Amino acid sequence: MTRFAFVTWDGGGNLPPAVGIAQELAARGNSIRFLGYEVQRAAIEARGFDFSVLHRSGSFDAYGPMPPEQRLAALIRNVWACPEHLQDIPDALAEHPADLLVVDFVMNGALAFASQAAMPVAVLAHSGIGALVPPPESPMGAARLTATNELRTAAGLPRVNRLNQGWDNLLTLVTTIPELDPAAATAAETVRYVGPIRERHPQSSWDSPWPPDDDRPLVLVSFSTTRLWDKRSRIENSLEALASEQVRVLLATGEPPYTGPLPPNAVAQQ
Repeated sequence: MTRFAFVTWDGGGNLPPAVGIAQELAARGNSIRFLGYEVQRAAIEARGFDFSVLHRSGSFDAYGPMPPEQRLAALIRNVWACPEHLQDIPDALAEHPADLLVVDFVMNGALAFASQAAMPVAVLAHSGIGALVPPPESPMGAARLTATNELRTAAGLPRVNRLNQGWDNLLTLVTTIPELDPAAATAAETVRYVGPIRERHPQSSWDSPWPPDDDRPLVLVSFSTTRLWDKRSRIENSLEALASEQVRVLLATGEPPYTGPLPPNAVAQQ
């Protein structure tokens, strides 16, 4: 039996691939523990996995009340480039030892620890690297890179010129296909595209809002499972573009639910 520790955060779409991998590993007789934030505990434990809250950083709630203009800086400081992860991760591993560490690819503080850890490490990218790693010249990319280099300097690690360098020497599993990742052509040799991985759920049924003999193509409109930004304008543009098409439109709203107008061919479900 191998003991796996998954370092994660409450980002939305990043968790299902991690859970899917963990479910398969557990089915093969391995031990699984997630390390993350208190707001994740109930959901992960409900899936049958052990969970440890990161002692210094784990009280942060990415969706908690704060002025919108402060949210990005708070995410960078407390999740994406969190200096406390340099101690939180080894402390959690000391309490619950693991044989292999799996780290979410946006958590650069955890990656800084992982890059010098005396244990096997895998990096998990839940979508295309090119889609979720901002270029260093962009405002978000520059902010994340600056914060990352500050914590790397404090840890005695060399500075990086781009966020990808934080895991270039680590095995990186990308849960999509290379054709959907604009960064695939220049990815490091340690990057492996493993295709989509989904969480296992108990079999369930769905009551379609359309008649059984409605054979129009079905279009699913869904932009994110996260509540970190307002998706309303994207939803409205999509619905407008599809309103005159001979299709059925299923809008998966996520949080917060969409309450705007719907064209006759569209149905919204949360």
